[in-house]
Amino acid sequence: MPVERVKRSAGLLVFRRTADGGDSGVEVLVGHMGGPFWQSREEGAWSIPKGEYGPDEAPDAAARREFREELGLAAPEGDWIDLGESRQRNGKLVT
Repeated sequence: MPVERVKRSAGLLVFRRTADGGDSGVEVLVGHMGGPFWQSREEGAWSIPKGEYGPDEAPDAAARREFREELGLAAPEGDWIDLGESRQRNGKLVT
């Protein structure tokens, strides 16, 4: 019986603290997915820049690559905070 491989994506949740500080003083970068399916949708259409990667690529390298591909900019410099993995409804694991 063939082994089903789990699809994996990696992305960056870019954030900054605003001048007012505190818990409410954080802004995050999200993007609206493109294409005709998402054109007139808002709910569920916002996400972090992320994309699939294979077993030969490290998640952080894939996250940087996808950030550049989707936003046309290099990933910002700074410390990385590992947020772990989350499973989407479609079964894909996002790092």
